[in-house]
Amino acid sequence: MYKDIKDVFAKHLAGTKYDNELYKKIKIFRINWSTKSDEYIEFLGGNLLGLHDIRFSSRDEDIFFNDILGIDQNELRSDIHSVKGINPSWKVSSNPLYQTIVYLMHSFLTKGTVGKNTEDALRELYYIFAYKAISSLISNGFKHKVKESVAKATYERLSNRFLLKKLGSWNAVFEYRALDVLPPNGLHVKELKRLNTDNSILITNDVQGRVRDIFKNVYGVMMEVINEDTGILSTSLNQTDSEGDTSIRDITDRPDSYVKYLMDVIDKPNDLIKDDVLTLVSTVLPNLDKEILKTTLYNLSNDLDGIKKIKDDISYSITVNLEYLNSKGYQNNYMDDILDILSMIKNYWNNSKNKNKKILRIKKDFNKVAKKYSNKKTSWILVTLVSGLILYFFLRAIVKKQN
Repeated sequence: MYKDIKDVFAKHLAGTKYDNELYKKIKIFRINWSTKSDEYIEFLGGNLLGLHDIRFSSRDEDIFFNDILGIDQNELRSDIHSVKGINPSWKVSSNPLYQTIVYLMHSFLTKGTVGKNTEDALRELYYIFAYKAISSLISNGFKHKVKESVAKATYERLSNRFLLKKLGSWNAVFEYRALDVLPPNGLHVKELKRLNTDNSILITNDVQGRVRDIFKNVYGVMMEVINEDTGILSTSLNQTDSEGDTSIRDITDRPDSYVKYLMDVIDKPNDLIKDDVLTLVSTVLPNLDKEILKTTLYNLSNDLDGIKKIKDDISYSITVNLEYLNSKGYQNNYMDDILDILSMIKNYWNNSKNKNKKILRIKKDFNKVAKKYSNKKTSWILVTLVSGLILYFFLRAIVKKQN
């Protein structure tokens, strides 16, 4: 086991000179990839999603590792996975290409001999990172290209709070995001200079995560367009996401699978009640007494007649939550940002401007459940407990595979 990620690259890049020759090779590689065909040029110069079939292929990676760096990618992957602090199941932070690019950024920044080209070397490396990230999201995300009318309608609907709309093209988006790694004030410059395993993981996850968020947010708007056009939330997303996880999946038109699972366990207290789920819910609701919620769930779970009365309300609450999250760009990657997601759901249900009559009725029904099964009468306790039930039922349903 290696103690630090830099020890791995000290082995694999021993004798490498971070000079103008290497910088030029990297730049040529980046330009060649971005101009592979008219489709690549149109995508990067344009502002549409789902219309272009772009790939960062295994051949691309072979060229980068073998021809430019002289690295055996398989051996590198094995060594990275053996670094203390890196979990091979973390598909992003253990990815050899991402980790290599971060190390090259560090090296050009701290021991490079390219002078005035230092910033451009970092920029070129960022572009390669971003190309890999966005093409993985697209190639693993879309089974088929979307209709051009859908892609254009999606872009037209974006407001200026979307970086893609504000800047006008994917090229411009990546140019802007490249500032995160550029001196002197880049978001990650300090971590790049003081690179270690923790910093490398942080940089890798954040840089990829920002590209992912851009994709995810635009995709959420696309689902709204498709939904209005077809009347159903259909999608062409594959079963696995850009890094091999089942976190971008077409479940937006299958909330029934989550509801069915919860109904299978709701009358089984030992299956329904999970301490880790209780902990997450109580983290988002600091005024919630976790034990009171646990008692409420236990008593409800043992009352079959009570379950029958509230079954439809629970089902609808889960469905509403899934549809709301889909409108915000989340498609089954809930656990990646679970605390933020739970907070969003809490705010959605507690928003005084929400006049959805069914939601208002469900909250009244849940209040009756809270009062009956918790044996509490204090109004603020019951209000918090209602929020706790809404969040718990949703979270317990989506973590079905982990329990």
